[in-house]
Amino acid sequence: MSQESTGISQDNVGGIAERIVSNELEYRGYRVSSLNKEGLAANADLLAVKDGVTWQIQVKGSTYDSWWFGYGYATEEMINHKEPVFNRKSTKFYKAEIVVLVSVKSPSEYRCLVLPVEVAERAAQINLDHGLRTKKRDGAQKSPVRFGSILTTPQNQGFQTRQGKH
Repeated sequence: MSQESTGISQDNVGGIAERIVSNELEYRGYRVSSLNKEGLAANADLLAVKDGVTWQIQVKGSTYDSWWFGYGYATEEMINHKEPVFNRKSTKFYKAEIVVLVSVKSPSEYRCLVLPVEVAERAAQINLDHGLRTKKRDGAQKSPVRFGSILTTPQNQGFQTRQGKH
């Protein structure tokens, strides 16, 4: 089944991913607010509160046939070590502490990677080192593109979570 027939595209996957993360957090007892109600907020998309603890969360949604988790679009500044991948904007309030990478196949079939922003940044930097900071075979610089990682599991083995094998 192609992604287009599900109504999920690169144009709307970000909003769908934010709603998925909001639903998952609310299910776990968090109170969640979107920070993007009046346009895109810098650095964070959601505010989640539970037991007096507040988290600012940046959500990155991707949709492909595989379990591909995208970091967003690389910029020349990212490639040249002049700006980070996450928390790129200078702001006094909005600063993500958690990054959730969401790979969406449909509204009911998705995977989420929940990472502290420092771990997400390191993973993105490793990806940039491997994929975009190396030269092409002809010696030319690579152009900025959407970048991320595919996560796979052995066939018929399921994957491990804290709850056990699924």
